[in-house]
This record gives sequence, structure tokens and C-alpha cells, in this order.
Amino acid sequence: MECNVRILSSRTHWWVLAGSKVAWLPLEAVLPAGGHSSPPPADPSLSVVDRERGLRLAQAAVGSLVQAGFFASPRQDNYAVTVLTATACNLGCNYCSRTLRWHP
Repeated sequence: MECNVRILSSRTHWWVLAGSKVAWLPLEAVLPAGGHSSPPPADPSLSVVDRERGLRLAQAAVGSLVQAGFFASPRQDNYAVTVLTATACNLGCNYCSRTLRWHP
């Protein structure tokens, strides 16, 4: 499986961006996309690349990020609720039964 990320350079390290997640990596953690200067992947099913910039993460960096949960999807069990403490609401929300009593 290939995971596409953005890999940005600075003078002293690399930034890896994946969705809303950001990781800071040392300079040796990033290789050219076609480069073979790192050992073969321990898990060849995961390759982390930035195709736009022609870069990929070394397998040691991928392993560290996987272990830290960087590529894990966040839990989706959150929901939002709006609580109004007044009985004279005039927000006019289309999903609320109070809007049925709206008078023009």
C-alpha cells in the first residue's frame, strides 16, 4: 500500500504532513523516491511517498511513525449537540420544532 504525504524540508530537518497530522523527522529519514540507499522494507506493503517532490521516507522512519500511530485513522465516535437554555429561542434553525411557531 502506498501512503501519499507532503514532505517539506528545512535546514535541519523534514516536516511530514498527512491530513491534519504533522511529524518532524531528521534529515536522514527522507530519501529520493527512486533511491535504494536504505535496506529493503521490513513491511513492503507500506510505502510513504511524496510524488510531487519525488521523495520517500526511509523504512526506519515509516516504522517509527506507524508505531506512534501517525497513519492511524482517528476515532469517529464524536458528535455535536447544541443546548439552548432559553425557551424563547429565535435562531430559526430548520431542524428545530420551535421554528414551526415562527410568525412573519
